[in-house]
Amino acid sequence: MNIETLIRKAEELKTKIEKDMAYKQAYINAAPGGKLTIASNGCYDNWYVFDKGKGTKHLPKSERKIAEQLAVKTYYMECLKDDAEHLKAINFFLNHYRDSRRGDQFLNNHPKMIELMKWKIWDYDAQTKELLNRFPMDENFRPDEKIIDTRLGFRVRSKTEREIAHQLANAQIPFTYEPELEVNGRYLHPDFRLIRPSDRRILLWLHGGMMDNPNYRRAEFDKLGDYIDCGFLPGVNLITTYETKDMPLSVEQILAQIELYLL
Repeated sequence: MNIETLIRKAEELKTKIEKDMAYKQAYINAAPGGKLTIASNGCYDNWYVFDKGKGTKHLPKSERKIAEQLAVKTYYMECLKDDAEHLKAINFFLNHYRDSRRGDQFLNNHPKMIELMKWKIWDYDAQTKELLNRFPMDENFRPDEKIIDTRLGFRVRSKTEREIAHQLANAQIPFTYEPELEVNGRYLHPDFRLIRPSDRRILLWLHGGMMDNPNYRRAEFDKLGDYIDCGFLPGVNLITTYETKDMPLSVEQILAQIELYLL
């Protein structure tokens, strides 16, 4: 799991804890005063309410509803102690790691080292390397449209494809950009061919970046049909993402796809 995914999960957990704490605190504020304790002599249970400044008083069995409210209140008061500690730990993590991207900065500042380092950084096993090398990137497939540099030593067609490539690399997902695949007599050029590390299953990723263009949109959906005909089904072994000018694909959405299908 990469740092972006960890941060997103930590932020989600922080929000959940804060909501839970607010709910518990509201219940405590609305409940009767004091804390409930139960004393047992082996035969009977006696309820007592301790209220700071007022001392301890016996609560008769006829006041069961109050006892129930105080039991929940007392429980929530203990839970809030754990919640506060968990929240403190999450805040420490978020404050410490949020801007820590020295590895990315190093690769951006030293692009010529990437080719020398890549098999050391992403030290895949021999079988995974063989699966990657079986279908290398097709350098001759519409090369004039590859105008966006990546920190991985190759160019892509859009900034979103660059972000997808970088996030795949961050998650150490083996992939090839735009390989040529021959399937049932058809030649396909998916944006990314991926190898899921857990089971080495092959998945493809298609990204449609101009879905507000009607002609582009029709071509994308026609292309999707070709992939389905060749055995690549969205939601199974084919990842599909789309965007328009007004609704760009976010890093969070990219990470969600990686987490769902590849981790």
